[in-house]
Amino acid sequence: MKLEQRFKKKDLERLLSELRVNPSPKVSWEQYASSSEVAANLLFIAAFTFNDIVGCTVFDLGCGNGMLGIGAALIGAKRVVGVDLDSKVLRIARRNSLKMGVSNLIDFIAIDVANIGGSVDTILQNPPFGVQKRSSDRIFLKKAIELANVAYTIHKYGLKNRKFISQFVKKNGGIIDRIIRMKMGLPPTFHFHTKRKYMVDIDIYRILNAGKNILSHN
Repeated sequence: MKLEQRFKKKDLERLLSELRVNPSPKVSWEQYASSSEVAANLLFIAAFTFNDIVGCTVFDLGCGNGMLGIGAALIGAKRVVGVDLDSKVLRIARRNSLKMGVSNLIDFIAIDVANIGGSVDTILQNPPFGVQKRSSDRIFLKKAIELANVAYTIHKYGLKNRKFISQFVKKNGGIIDRIIRMKMGLPPTFHFHTKRKYMVDIDIYRILNAGKNILSHN
């Protein structure tokens, strides 16, 4: 069934580009914001190719300024929870949700991702790439598989990285259904960035929880 689209993708991208960003990101936490272009692409794929957003409960893990979660609320998620360890950036996310008129649909919680419990339809996340703190991306991957029927997660492209993620996901009870390669433009975020814009090759993984999806088809 084709779902009704509340926005054109370019309109959603424009709205997301208007969100306030984190003014003081931490290098150690790899607080790189998702680009509005990548976020809109991910959300439209999740919502209108796979029906994983509209009418669904959604977690945005490591939500930062709330871009993915707010975008999900805008295009029809039933309920969204944004999770981040940084209480300061969560205040920005709350203001952004008010600005976009979806504060009634989204809650923001300051908690370590490793300590989250519960169950949800869909997880969206742009986790740390694990460059500054080794294995930090694994915590997000493991929790996404544990909590959700399906997860959309952004990782740095690379054949070695793909091999590792594939093995890790399988080991932790997940199934990689799709890998979508994109380029993400990043503004200069930290003091060691000297270019006006950085282009990073990324993969968006669609990961299914093997146990939950087997049960749902029996």
